[in-house]
Amino acid sequence: MDGVFETAWPPSEYLLLPSNADPETAGNSLSRPYTAVEAAGKKRLPKGGKLEITGRWGWWSHLRRAPEGLSSAVDADAAAVALSGDSGVEAGQTLLVDSEQLYVRSRSGDSLGVDRGVNGTVPAAHEAGAPVWKYEYPAPVVTATLLQAVRLWRAPNRTAPGADNGLEPEARVLLSGYRRPALGV
Repeated sequence: MDGVFETAWPPSEYLLLPSNADPETAGNSLSRPYTAVEAAGKKRLPKGGKLEITGRWGWWSHLRRAPEGLSSAVDADAAAVALSGDSGVEAGQTLLVDSEQLYVRSRSGDSLGVDRGVNGTVPAAHEAGAPVWKYEYPAPVVTATLLQAVRLWRAPNRTAPGADNGLEPEARVLLSGYRRPALGV
C-alpha cells in the first residue's frame, strides 16, 4: 500500500476513549485527552495491516477570546503588543493571535511585554483588530504550577528528591493524570 490508505472511516464507525474525556469543552477544568480508539459496532481495526490515524495530537487547547483585539498592528519582531480596553490579560498567560503563541511577561496599562513565537510557533506580523485568545489550563495543572513556584521562591536553592528534576511531590501527584507513560519503550 506504500502509505496510501484506501478507506477513511466516518466518526460513526469508531469511538474515542475514554468516553467521558471531554477534551473540547471550554471551561471544563477536569477534562482530559482521548487516549484510545476503538472500532464501533461490527467494525474491526485491521490486524497486522497498516493503520493511519489523523487528528490533532497533544493536549487540548481551551481558548477564551479576550474582549478586545489588538489595538494596533504588530511587526513580527515587536517585543510588545497593545490591547485596548479591559482585556483580562495578565502576566504569565499564553495568548494566541492568528497562528502565533505569545507568552505575556508583563503588563503596563494596555501594553503587554511578550515573548514571541513560543511553543514552536513562528513570530508573525498581525493586523490591528486581530482577535486575541487566552489559553486556559486545567485547575490541577495551574495549582501544581503555583505550588512549585511558591516552593522555589521560598527556597530557590532547594532541590526536591526524586526522578522528576526537582518536582515537588504534591505537584507530581496533581500532574499524574496528565502524564502518559511512553509506549513501546
